[in-house]
Amino acid sequence: MRSSEIRQGVLSRVRERYPDIPVLESEERMNELAPCLVVKLVRGERTRAGEGRYQARAAIEVEYYPEAKAASVHDVADALYDALELIEAGGSLCRGTGWKHEIVERKLRFQVQYEYMLTRSREEMSKMNAMKQEGRIRDV
Repeated sequence: MRSSEIRQGVLSRVRERYPDIPVLESEERMNELAPCLVVKLVRGERTRAGEGRYQARAAIEVEYYPEAKAASVHDVADALYDALELIEAGGSLCRGTGWKHEIVERKLRFQVQYEYMLTRSREEMSKMNAMKQEGRIRDV
């Protein structure tokens, strides 16, 4: 599982929850008309947890740009708490932690963090072809 798979999992869950509102990746956001939701990966981190294993975290931010006469952004925040609790990423389920949201100038900024384990496969080493062992027992 990679951080890009986490981001794609969040994108699909938000699109499921809001099929009528455009859901964009952060790179796509130019001067999009409101309402829209923008999903971006704001931080990633890895710590070594053993031989070839890493504890990884991905912090995702979802921004909601409402229409001028839109419903409360607090309703959207509540819905995102429910929708992003559990996402599917890389063929497995991943539970969100550390949820928080803030509203700045009528724009919602919702943040969630996902933790997962990475395993790095070892490089394939060449094996010994054959070993010839010679030995004899000495007579004493």
